[in-house]
Parts: sequence; structure tokens; C-alpha cells
Amino acid sequence: MHKRIVAAFTGVLICVGLAGCFETFERPDVYFENNTDQELLLVARAAEGKTREPLPPHTTTGVSMLQKDTCGSDWLIVDSTGTTVVKDPGEICWHQTVTIP
Repeated sequence: MHKRIVAAFTGVLICVGLAGCFETFERPDVYFENNTDQELLLVARAAEGKTREPLPPHTTTGVSMLQKDTCGSDWLIVDSTGTTVVKDPGEICWHQTVTIP
């Protein structure tokens, strides 16, 4: 009986530990603070067929786009029509906050 309780308790601890790992993995890794009055879009430089991430006005939006401890410079912030570049953030690194404007 004692072994079953210990085994069950160990199983619960493993599940809780794994749940914590998955929760951490799911958190956004880059934040975009849009301080403008307009909705903007985060787009890849080669935007054809790529997903556009909306950045609502006066809101900080978390986006999962980089692996832990990496950087990239493949994105632009454009107006809602997608035609005017509002900001070229240059290199963006994991867990960075990009402020607009």
C-alpha cells in the first residue's frame, strides 16, 4: 500500500513538473508595445504568404517568434494596409520589448 501511494505521489509530481515546463514554453518571447493610435502589423521582410501579427493601439502584445536566447532581423512593423513601414526594429532578441514609435 505504501509503495502505491509513493508511486502515485511521484506521478503527480512529474505531471505538475511537465505542466510547468509546457507553460513556460508557451509564453511569448518578444513583446511589442504599440504606443500609437493605430493598429499596426508585424510582418516578415519577405511577407508574401506569411502570417501578419496584429499589434493593437496602446497595447503590449506578446508574440512567440524566436527560440530561447536567439536574435533575428527578419521583421518589419507596418501600417494596417501593409504598405507603409512604420518601424524597422532591426535586430530583435528573445525576451526583448520593442517600443513603437
